[in-house]
Amino acid sequence: MLTNLTMTCPHSPQTAAPRVRRQPTVGFTLIELLVVIAIIAILAGMLLPALSKAKAKALGSKCMVNTKQLAMAWLMYADDHDARVAAVTITDWNSGGNAGTWAAQWCGGTMIPARTTATNPVPITTAQLFPYIKNLAIYRCPSDRSVAFGEPRVRSVAASQAFYASAQPLGATYQHFTRTTQLGKPSDTWVFLDENPNTINDASLGVSMTVSGATSATVIDSPAGYHLNATGFSFADGHSEIHRWQSREFCNLLSANYTSSDPSFIADSIWLSSMTSQLK
Repeated sequence: MLTNLTMTCPHSPQTAAPRVRRQPTVGFTLIELLVVIAIIAILAGMLLPALSKAKAKALGSKCMVNTKQLAMAWLMYADDHDARVAAVTITDWNSGGNAGTWAAQWCGGTMIPARTTATNPVPITTAQLFPYIKNLAIYRCPSDRSVAFGEPRVRSVAASQAFYASAQPLGATYQHFTRTTQLGKPSDTWVFLDENPNTINDASLGVSMTVSGATSATVIDSPAGYHLNATGFSFADGHSEIHRWQSREFCNLLSANYTSSDPSFIADSIWLSSMTSQLK
């Protein structure tokens, strides 16, 4: 008797375990990684200057708000005092002054880093203009990083010495103003600006008047170049603006009383003089 036997081959395709094909590992080669890093570095190099300019522009706008508020306080003070402007003096330039000198001017104290008034708000808060604005922050440009005794200095703004009539610091041939009614061109007469942290001391900025055709110019106190070589100003009509200088040196001096024959430096001095006062 024959029996049908079925034999299964151990290597039959029907019973063989399926083979798992391993996928190749995917990743960056060293060259590819270096290329990616280089591209990121290039993009960062392109974007950072634009971001820096955008930040500087934003701070410049805030600075204009500050100087405009000061101009408004200055005008309100004049309205309350029969057109007489808040006093500008040079009494505090070295010592920092005292309670009597602070109360007798638009703003007191000195920003010389070795003097305590550099970080003391009282010379500002007890002076003539503060009751009209009561905001200490507007006396300091948001781009000012200067310090004294490890603390931020309280002020970066200074007033024009065209409003210091008694001493006539601009010279006897130029107009000095005690009342707003004496101003011939209020929109072209600056009242406040941001002063260079290397020259700021008292609450006024000295200008060595320079006329058209001059072959050299002297800067007594230097404006600040906080806004990409530009300075925040406010004018006697109440408007504020950011003025860009032709000479980088003009607004970044390391010390006061500097003379230059550079044409762009002279042009900047002529512009500042023309916005400070006029011949009698």
